[in-house]
Amino acid sequence: MNIDSSIKRKSVWIAGLLSVIPGLSLLYLDMGRWKRVIALFVIDAGIFLAFFLSGSYLMKLLAVNIYIFTFLAPFIESYQLAKYGKNTLSSDTRWYVVVLLLTTGFNALPLLWQSESFSRKAKISWSVAVPVLAALFVTVLVRYWDMAEAFLRDILGTSG
Repeated sequence: MNIDSSIKRKSVWIAGLLSVIPGLSLLYLDMGRWKRVIALFVIDAGIFLAFFLSGSYLMKLLAVNIYIFTFLAPFIESYQLAKYGKNTLSSDTRWYVVVLLLTTGFNALPLLWQSESFSRKAKISWSVAVPVLAALFVTVLVRYWDMAEAFLRDILGTSG
């Protein structure tokens, strides 16, 4: 994807720093991708709320892992855009959207439907699969939550 040469004049360091909140660096680079930025902000809000409002170590661990997957592609994309004026990795790529669907679930559905990498049939299939996978995940979490939480508290040496 070729980008306006004015993007190349943007600071790589500022773009990298702003990409700590996925989507913010795309605003800095003035990409005009408002729908993607809003979708990333919704995902970010869910992750941050889960992390900061939860007293559970397991929930915090899950939130951090989800954040890392969410953060990776926009960080690389912003770096490449700021440094070279073009990118080879986009948060629209098929693998990235699938990773987000598997890690953030419902929050990634807007990115799925905005993506041109998926056929309509694939979008419908993923839109059905995500709630099914979420239900399975929640079922496993409910069953093993106390065990996993106790294990994490033992590792960290805290009492619950």
